[in-house]
Amino acid sequence: MILLFSGLGIYFIHKEKKVQNILVYSLIIYGPLLYLLSLPLIPTYSAEIAYRSWSFLFIGVSFVVAYTVDMIIRRRKLLMKTFIFVAIILIIVGGISIDENPSGRFLGSVNLVSGPPAITIDVFYASSWFEEKCGRYNNILGDLTIHWVFGGYGVQNSMISEWWAWNIFFPETINGTMLSNLEIYGIEYLVTDKRITNYLAKYGDYFSTAQIYNEGHPGYGRIRPLPKECLNKFDDGTFFSRMYSNGNITVYRINLKKFP
Repeated sequence: MILLFSGLGIYFIHKEKKVQNILVYSLIIYGPLLYLLSLPLIPTYSAEIAYRSWSFLFIGVSFVVAYTVDMIIRRRKLLMKTFIFVAIILIIVGGISIDENPSGRFLGSVNLVSGPPAITIDVFYASSWFEEKCGRYNNILGDLTIHWVFGGYGVQNSMISEWWAWNIFFPETINGTMLSNLEIYGIEYLVTDKRITNYLAKYGDYFSTAQIYNEGHPGYGRIRPLPKECLNKFDDGTFFSRMYSNGNITVYRINLKKFP
């Protein structure tokens, strides 16, 4: 509908010879034209560029669409006015809808994790238990699902934004680099979601997009799930103590006092 009205708007503006104004030129270019060019990015991993640009491009789009609406209403035909009324409602509803990306609008079944489909009731139960047991504002580390629920709903300090987060989870054995990172950044608790060992990631990565650009990345989350051994290593009682588990979500307290 937006593309239809944008096309009609450009046609009407050109027909009325009002495109001579430089401001009108700018609104057409930095509106419908660039908006149209951004659409092919949606099914790619560069979709975020399109989503972020729409907040600005819609300034020009709204001008052209409004001009179309005005031109059609001036025709004073009841059928056209009815069409415009319905179209405006659809555009408003559609605008609210596309404010969220497709992964957020269509949750689907839990066959992809570290995204909206994986935000299930057991994650909220775990977050509520953790907040009641440990309080708020603890430094925790987990995948994107843990980041959203524990960080937002449970009011914890989720450290997922750190580029090194995947270095904690990807090794199949505990190593000195992993423990050093945990100590340097003051991580107190580790929260795992067992489903990342069974399914790919909704957005192609379990933790941060930075991980996929790292040389030697094994492709976990994008082309294959995380191996079970990568989570099983945390059951080593030397540095990680299991506090809670509900089947999918497990919480570990980190103890680095024995780390030299």
